[in-house]
Amino acid sequence: MRVILGGNLFVNCPTLIAYRGVPTLRVMLNPLRIDLNIPPNLPGAPNPAILRHVLTDRSEAIFGPGDYAIATATLLDPPTETVHLGLDLRPIGINIYVDPAGLHVGNNVFAANVVEGAAVAINLA
Repeated sequence: MRVILGGNLFVNCPTLIAYRGVPTLRVMLNPLRIDLNIPPNLPGAPNPAILRHVLTDRSEAIFGPGDYAIATATLLDPPTETVHLGLDLRPIGINIYVDPAGLHVGNNVFAANVVEGAAVAINLA
Protein backbone atom coordinates (compact mmCIF):
# COMPACT_ATOMS: atom_id res chain seq x y z
CA MET A 1 0.00 0.00 0.00
CA ARG A 2 1.06 3.55 -0.74
CA VAL A 3 0.02 6.62 1.25
CA ILE A 4 0.52 10.17 0.03
CA LEU A 5 0.69 12.57 2.98
CA GLY A 6 1.78 16.18 2.64
CA GLY A 7 3.65 15.53 -0.60
CA ASN A 8 5.50 12.58 0.92
CA LEU A 9 5.07 8.98 -0.17
CA PHE A 10 4.92 6.17 2.39
CA VAL A 11 5.19 2.70 0.85
CA ASN A 12 4.39 -0.39 2.90
CA CYS A 13 4.70 1.43 6.23
CA PRO A 14 2.12 -0.13 8.59
CA THR A 15 2.36 2.74 11.09
CA LEU A 16 2.71 6.26 9.74
CA ILE A 17 3.03 8.03 13.10
CA ALA A 18 3.72 6.60 16.55
CA TYR A 19 3.92 8.43 19.86
CA ARG A 20 6.39 6.91 22.33
CA GLY A 21 6.30 3.66 20.40
CA VAL A 22 2.49 3.40 20.40
CA PRO A 23 0.87 3.48 16.92
CA THR A 24 -1.03 6.75 16.58
CA LEU A 25 -1.87 6.89 12.87
CA ARG A 26 -2.32 3.98 10.49
CA VAL A 27 -4.19 3.56 7.22
CA MET A 28 -5.60 0.18 6.24
CA LEU A 29 -7.20 -1.23 3.09
CA ASN A 30 -9.98 -3.73 2.47
CA PRO A 31 -11.92 -1.79 3.61
CA LEU A 32 -10.22 1.59 3.63
CA ARG A 33 -9.96 2.81 7.22
CA ILE A 34 -8.00 5.37 9.23
CA ASP A 35 -6.83 4.09 12.60
CA LEU A 36 -6.24 7.15 14.82
CA ASN A 37 -5.26 6.51 18.43
CA ILE A 38 -5.02 9.69 20.48
CA PRO A 39 -2.43 9.37 23.26
CA PRO A 40 -4.37 9.60 26.54
CA ASN A 41 -1.76 11.72 28.32
CA LEU A 42 -1.90 14.71 25.96
CA PRO A 43 -3.12 17.89 27.66
CA GLY A 44 -6.45 18.95 26.20
CA ALA A 45 -6.87 15.86 24.04
CA PRO A 46 -10.52 14.99 23.48
CA ASN A 47 -12.18 11.76 24.44
CA PRO A 48 -11.89 9.53 21.34
CA ALA A 49 -15.60 8.75 21.71
CA ILE A 50 -16.47 12.28 20.51
CA LEU A 51 -14.72 11.77 17.16
CA ARG A 52 -17.18 11.24 14.31
CA HIS A 53 -16.32 8.91 11.40
CA VAL A 54 -17.92 9.27 7.96
CA LEU A 55 -17.31 6.30 5.66
CA THR A 56 -17.86 5.45 2.02
CA ASP A 57 -16.47 2.55 0.03
CA ARG A 58 -13.52 4.70 -1.17
CA SER A 59 -13.04 7.27 1.60
CA GLU A 60 -13.16 8.03 5.30
CA ALA A 61 -13.21 11.29 7.20
CA ILE A 62 -12.74 11.74 10.93
CA PHE A 63 -14.24 14.86 12.45
CA GLY A 64 -13.13 16.26 15.78
CA PRO A 65 -14.50 18.97 18.05
CA GLY A 66 -16.54 21.57 16.17
CA ASP A 67 -17.02 19.20 13.21
CA TYR A 68 -13.53 20.01 11.95
CA ALA A 69 -12.05 17.30 9.69
CA ILE A 70 -8.88 16.10 11.39
CA ALA A 71 -8.16 13.23 8.98
CA THR A 72 -9.40 12.33 5.51
CA ALA A 73 -8.41 9.33 3.41
CA THR A 74 -9.34 8.77 -0.22
CA LEU A 75 -8.51 5.63 -2.16
CA LEU A 76 -7.17 6.66 -5.55
CA ASP A 77 -7.90 4.72 -8.72
CA PRO A 78 -7.30 0.99 -8.39
CA PRO A 79 -5.29 -1.13 -8.76
CA THR A 80 -2.54 1.07 -7.31
CA GLU A 81 -3.62 0.68 -3.65
CA THR A 82 -2.68 4.34 -3.21
CA VAL A 83 -4.40 6.46 -0.57
CA HIS A 84 -4.30 10.24 -0.33
CA LEU A 85 -4.35 11.28 3.33
CA GLY A 86 -5.21 14.73 4.61
CA LEU A 87 -4.37 15.51 8.22
CA ASP A 88 -4.72 18.31 10.76
CA LEU A 89 -4.43 17.09 14.33
CA ARG A 90 -4.06 20.54 15.89
CA PRO A 91 -7.72 20.70 17.04
CA ILE A 92 -7.09 17.63 19.21
CA GLY A 93 -3.87 18.93 20.75
CA ILE A 94 -1.27 17.40 18.43
CA ASN A 95 0.86 19.80 16.35
CA ILE A 96 0.83 17.71 13.16
CA TYR A 97 -0.81 18.86 9.93
CA VAL A 98 -0.38 19.07 6.17
CA ASP A 99 -0.50 22.10 3.93
CA PRO A 100 0.96 22.93 0.50
CA ALA A 101 4.46 23.15 2.04
CA GLY A 102 4.38 19.53 3.28
CA LEU A 103 3.84 17.51 6.43
CA HIS A 104 4.37 19.64 9.54
CA VAL A 105 5.46 17.77 12.68
CA GLY A 106 6.08 20.30 15.41
CA ASN A 107 8.54 22.83 13.97
CA ASN A 108 9.74 20.45 11.23
CA VAL A 109 8.41 20.24 7.67
CA PHE A 110 8.75 17.08 5.59
CA ALA A 111 8.23 17.36 1.83
CA ALA A 112 8.99 15.23 -1.23
CA ASN A 113 10.30 12.28 0.80
CA VAL A 114 9.81 8.58 0.12
CA VAL A 115 9.74 6.23 3.10
CA GLU A 116 9.55 2.57 2.19
CA GLY A 117 9.25 -0.56 4.29
CA ALA A 118 9.55 1.14 7.69
CA ALA A 119 7.54 -0.42 10.51
CA VAL A 120 7.07 3.13 11.89
CA ALA A 121 7.60 6.02 9.49
CA ILE A 122 7.66 8.79 12.14
CA ASN A 123 8.17 7.99 15.83
CA LEU A 124 7.66 10.85 18.26
CA ALA A 125 9.26 10.72 21.69
